[in-house]
Amino acid sequence: MLGKLITALDKFLFSNLKTINNNCVRWLFKLTWIIAVGFSLSGLLFYSKQAYNKWHNTPDISISIKSIPSRDIPFPAITICQPLVPTQILNGASIYYYFQDRNTEKIKSNLSSEFYNYLPIAVQTCLLQFASIALLKIGTNRTETNFMKLLKNAKYNFIFRHCEFRNLTLSCDNLLTQTLTDFGFCYTFNMQKYFEIFQAEILSDDFDFYKNEIRNESNNTNIQFVSRIRAEKKNSFGVLFEFRGKVQYCRHIGHNLKLIIHKPNEIPTIFHDSYFVEILRYKYFFINAKVNVINKNLHDYSTEIRQCYFEGEKKLKFFKNYSKALCEFECLTNYTLRICGCTKFNMPRENNTKVCDLDKVQCYQNIKELWPNINESSSDVSEDCKCLKPCTDIEYNFEVEKETIKSTNRIFSYDGTYFHTSFKNHVIDEHTKYVVYTIQNFIADCGGLIGLFLGFSLLSIYEIVCDFFVFSIKSISNRNFEKSIKSKNLFEKKILKNIQVI
Repeated sequence: MLGKLITALDKFLFSNLKTINNNCVRWLFKLTWIIAVGFSLSGLLFYSKQAYNKWHNTPDISISIKSIPSRDIPFPAITICQPLVPTQILNGASIYYYFQDRNTEKIKSNLSSEFYNYLPIAVQTCLLQFASIALLKIGTNRTETNFMKLLKNAKYNFIFRHCEFRNLTLSCDNLLTQTLTDFGFCYTFNMQKYFEIFQAEILSDDFDFYKNEIRNESNNTNIQFVSRIRAEKKNSFGVLFEFRGKVQYCRHIGHNLKLIIHKPNEIPTIFHDSYFVEILRYKYFFINAKVNVINKNLHDYSTEIRQCYFEGEKKLKFFKNYSKALCEFECLTNYTLRICGCTKFNMPRENNTKVCDLDKVQCYQNIKELWPNINESSSDVSEDCKCLKPCTDIEYNFEVEKETIKSTNRIFSYDGTYFHTSFKNHVIDEHTKYVVYTIQNFIADCGGLIGLFLGFSLLSIYEIVCDFFVFSIKSISNRNFEKSIKSKNLFEKKILKNIQVI
């Protein structure tokens, strides 16, 4: 069959050579023709491969920017943390004296069992630098306690005096949700509900406090508070704090409040941007946002190329919604559990997972400080995590107003800290990534390369098909004609033979 095909191609391609009687010239012509076709096919394959790599492996990605109304995105969640030592261990003397052995005997004489119970809370939320000293001082004498229960009962000389939304005074209990961070319990504005964030069926009962959050309609207004307020410029949020009585601040933070800005469907983590508000000051923050979108023509590319996940491509164990920050936080949690045998108190966990005590503080702190290097260098960690951004994502950040009132004494009759925030502009930028070199461009380039190297087009295909069809019909007709001639000759021979016999 192959031999017949080669013979047919030889007749079809080199039919014009029949007029040349010199066999050497005919074979030389065939050889040069084959070489020319070989070079053309090689060039075609080489440049076609480059075009394929440009389309499939290294696509040309561009970004288009357009303005959209800020009301098209949700208002961010804002978490407020107070860096204070619990009041249960404030005994009239500075807690720092206890660790620095200043008048230790005098201090110890005034210490109660409550002090020793709550000292691990203060150390893990505020005084991490004293963890090893605290372990030496109280580690052997302390009775076993429920860390999370004590953490929930910790008290601070810190209250919310005033909360406002859309320039209307509302109940702080209705506006703020209690959330757990590495500072202990903080308060978050505009966060979604517990069952919308967590995979509650596998989460430890220690996080049940999220279920008790209150978010009711204010009695004074007709505004119904929902977990995703639109990010209109009029949707401003302000809060006033007051510190009452004796307070001791976390030394590594100073006299500042910590603010964490994140999306409403996330809990605050160390992987979110944080800002500080100086105590007894009035600060106005502007919110800037940017929307990142990936065009659907990138969907068929691998995650390594587009560097993001479309919805549903990556699932998290403890959270219903995927985000890069939550993925990093869950990955850090899993690695901490594997190395330390426990998790930090604010990390998501199952009921049978142990909460780290003072003896494990150094372990999880080392992991936290070295995490960027661990995540990049450790193959097992990076392979399990692969925390990329969602393909559709919103980035929030604060911009501090330059002209701020230095002291709240000018506004209020008592010492307090006030901050107010709203969107800076009515419009925000939407950045859309899309592939410039699409499959249509690839097909067009391949068509151009085929035309360049082989002089080929769709009409050429039609011509070849027609010629091959005609050639096939002629071959079949000739074969049938030859068969009929042979049959006729055989018939005539038989007749002649019979006549001779007679």
